[in-house]
Amino acid sequence: MQKIQKKKDRRLSVRLMMISSIVFLLLCAGAILLLNSRKEAERPKKAEQDLVLYQKNPELLSSVTLYRNGEYQLTLLHRDSTLILEDQPDFPLREAAVESLLSLAQSLTADELIAELPAQSALSLAPYGLDPAERTAVFQYNDGSSVTLRVGSLIPIENPRYYALIDGQNALYSVTQDIRDAVSRTAENLHPVVRPQIKSGLLDRITVTGDMDFDAVLTPQGWQMLRPVSYPLSGAAMESLLTQLENIRFAGWIGKADDLSLSGLGLAPARRVLTVTFAETIVTAPDGDGRNVSFPIPSNQLSFSLGNVRNDTSFYLMYEDQVYSGSVLSFSFLQSFSWDKYLLAAPVSLPVQSLSAVVWEENGKKTVFDISCTERVLKNNEFETDENGQILYDLNASADGQPVDADSFVSWYLALSGLRGTQRTEEKKWTAETEPLLTLTLTGEDRRFERKITVCPYSAVQDLLFVDGVSLYLIDSSWRASLPELPFSSVVLHQSEPAEQDSAVP
Repeated sequence: MQKIQKKKDRRLSVRLMMISSIVFLLLCAGAILLLNSRKEAERPKKAEQDLVLYQKNPELLSSVTLYRNGEYQLTLLHRDSTLILEDQPDFPLREAAVESLLSLAQSLTADELIAELPAQSALSLAPYGLDPAERTAVFQYNDGSSVTLRVGSLIPIENPRYYALIDGQNALYSVTQDIRDAVSRTAENLHPVVRPQIKSGLLDRITVTGDMDFDAVLTPQGWQMLRPVSYPLSGAAMESLLTQLENIRFAGWIGKADDLSLSGLGLAPARRVLTVTFAETIVTAPDGDGRNVSFPIPSNQLSFSLGNVRNDTSFYLMYEDQVYSGSVLSFSFLQSFSWDKYLLAAPVSLPVQSLSAVVWEENGKKTVFDISCTERVLKNNEFETDENGQILYDLNASADGQPVDADSFVSWYLALSGLRGTQRTEEKKWTAETEPLLTLTLTGEDRRFERKITVCPYSAVQDLLFVDGVSLYLIDSSWRASLPELPFSSVVLHQSEPAEQDSAVP
């Protein structure tokens, strides 16, 4: 009996423990839900639809007035579904700027609610850039109502947001960068800004005048500087310059040149003038009947006059008959322009297939290499190309009339590219009394151009490098020792039956 009684008590105690555990877990879950619900209730966050600060009928818009730091800037009138400047109805306006203001006149959705403000708040809004507001837009409507949007300073967070409020609403919100930009307009930056159309493939002359002198033209052998000294220019460096010219942008519009004091802006005379010349070209386009018609476009020029610095990021610039603010970033290449960095340090830069002759003179001996190249043609009559799509050529070379191994000649010519200026020196002109160590003359296909390269002694370790009679570089005297022997010296020629030589070059 005793044992049975003890067994019943044990079963009862186990059941009670299980019930107690379940109740405890339910109480914990309820407490967690309660705490979370209190936290949600305490957050000062409105629903998404509550962040629409106003909605208006855009057809009722009468005017938009903009202020900066409490100072009046301009008033725009709403006419025929667009905006016009109140005191200058014919003043052109940027279409995108007009659209952004018309959108704001219709409605505004804030990014986030920052804080609720008491109706009689003594809170200073100056720390938020709202007393006075850095930017203010007042929208007037024909029904007598108005909306005043005030945008303040930048909120110190990762994504650009700005403090903002609407007059009559006791709340501080954040708005995005595009809202700030829309209400930051002045008459100058409402004016459309043209973008010069510079197609580098059509350029054949670049000139810089004013506080410096530079003139370069495109020739069959590449870009050639004419002033301040005649000298070939680097193809890679000039490609970079052409890309920068294509990317020229204006920061904003200042005014018509006739309405401004150009001398006060450093534009009369201009501090520096860039002029680009486009070669005459032929354009083909369909006529009214859909037939292609070709017509010539004559050579023409664009000029950019650079003036005084305006602020840390811009300067005054005149283009055609208008004055703009030029971006320091966009025009940095011209602001710090130096022709030294465009010089060709390695004058043996012409592709071998563009040459008809190479003349080597050393120690009183002259060797003339004649070159001919023909495109390789496949069975389908298309040109054979390499992996980069460049046409392959069969090259034939001869030295003083005797055929030489084409591969050896190409290797020797490529080794000549090591003839490279290693140190800039003051300009020196060739004189008849100068005794050269060696002379290399490159003649172009169809004799369209000629480049004469001469090496003359200068010191124990350096020589002068002359290109077409002008020396701007010193080279290391050890260069000559690294050059392979002339290609004909390693080729055995059969008098009765000369071997046919060819080499594929891109």
